[in-house]
Amino acid sequence: MNLIMTMCFSDKNLPLYELCRPTQINYAKKTNCDYLTLYNEIDYGFLKKANIYRNKIRCLDYLKIYDRVLFLDGDVMINKHAGDIFAAYPKTDTFYAWTTDDENMLKCLPAYNLKKQFYFNGGVYLIGKDCNMQYNPKDYQEVSGWDEVFMNYIIQTNGVNYESLSAKWNRMSCNDVNGVFIYDSNFIHFGGHGWSKLTNKGLRKEMELDKYKIAETIYRRINV
Repeated sequence: MNLIMTMCFSDKNLPLYELCRPTQINYAKKTNCDYLTLYNEIDYGFLKKANIYRNKIRCLDYLKIYDRVLFLDGDVMINKHAGDIFAAYPKTDTFYAWTTDDENMLKCLPAYNLKKQFYFNGGVYLIGKDCNMQYNPKDYQEVSGWDEVFMNYIIQTNGVNYESLSAKWNRMSCNDVNGVFIYDSNFIHFGGHGWSKLTNKGLRKEMELDKYKIAETIYRRINV
């Protein structure tokens, strides 16, 4: 049995979450999976951002119950025509995420003496029961940064097998709502859109509203 899970710890992105969540639930039914939303954030004693990223790794706990776990950020929308990701990526001993070694993306990853750095986007990842990913959220206090940093560190220090998902399973180029590649994708991830180096809170709010409008436009095209 497989599990699809997400988490929702605040109401900041609640409208977008409520737009995307039904598509995730429908996909769980389509692929015969259980579906779970984590609402209870565990405080591991870190700053807010680092604490949330450690909560995302709680998906490993469910591999004691399920054969495979697909973690989705709350702002991941699923195309009603999406195929079965579990069938497309069947290995239970492999960590799957959209991966790139693009230099611009790697700038956000500190070295930490890793042999090789890949950017594993943390919005969509698929983990199997045989991955052997061992992780205590209270460990690695020296590791800071985005959740992709944790992915790099945990995977490489545990010697976990990993393969890249196709970008169709984590499409992040959501600005161009006329782009055919968006509507041909399976999973559309709105994370980070509109959050460049803005410091004005009013502009941030405006950009978030813009993100929701874009999401609504895409939703009508792929799920109605």
